[in-house]
Amino acid sequence: MASSLLLAQGEQAEELLRSGQVCSKHSQGAVVFLEVRNSSELPVEICWVDFNGCHQGKGCVAPGLSWTQTSGAGHAWLFSAGGSRCVFFAHQGPPHCVCRIIIGKAAGEGLGLCFTMIDWQQAPQLLRKMLVCETVYRRRRMMGFDVYADQELRGPEWPGAFEEDLRALSEVVPQHALAVLRRTPIFMNVRACFGNGENYGACFHPSRRWLKENCNKPVKRKTRSVEVYRRQGGSFSEQLANCPRACA
Repeated sequence: MASSLLLAQGEQAEELLRSGQVCSKHSQGAVVFLEVRNSSELPVEICWVDFNGCHQGKGCVAPGLSWTQTSGAGHAWLFSAGGSRCVFFAHQGPPHCVCRIIIGKAAGEGLGLCFTMIDWQQAPQLLRKMLVCETVYRRRRMMGFDVYADQELRGPEWPGAFEEDLRALSEVVPQHALAVLRRTPIFMNVRACFGNGENYGACFHPSRRWLKENCNKPVKRKTRSVEVYRRQGGSFSEQLANCPRACA
């Protein structure tokens, strides 16, 4: 895909994001709108591939800038900073979803990554086709979740503290919602090395739409997302304050 076309699509998607009319203007076709905001001190390289591992395109987000891109719903995104190898890749989304990714302050070569999960419909067998999973991540089964951990991930808090967070989450979220959430693979990268307190790996936010479709009670209009867990202060801590109100 030509770079000029990518830019044109990005500008179009950005306008649709601002207008809030993504679905109505794109009622047909499998389109995912990706918004990347780089708050770090390093340029962030982005490339996207399909689930056969075939390269589809690439881009770069300079420090302090945002960038919006469109892609097919079957694509994944890979991220790296400062020329380092890829440290994270985002999810496959359904048609018309908006995936927002915020890249936080960098510590050395590390990145703080955060994304909103919108109705992930990903099958585990598709993940195995991604080369990055085969070579970088090791799959673990933890509390019913598939956790893909960087093979270099070390530290006395891994994996015990993370299992405790998943156990706490399992006690709060309704069972039918938990069953859907457990189909969401979790990725932990080495840049979030436990114990150093520099940054966190992946911070998951089920969207308001996801909660509405998968929980017992409707979610208040002002609730855009609910933070499930996040690494803080060198260890994982539960971030479930909003979850009981949204999911009870």
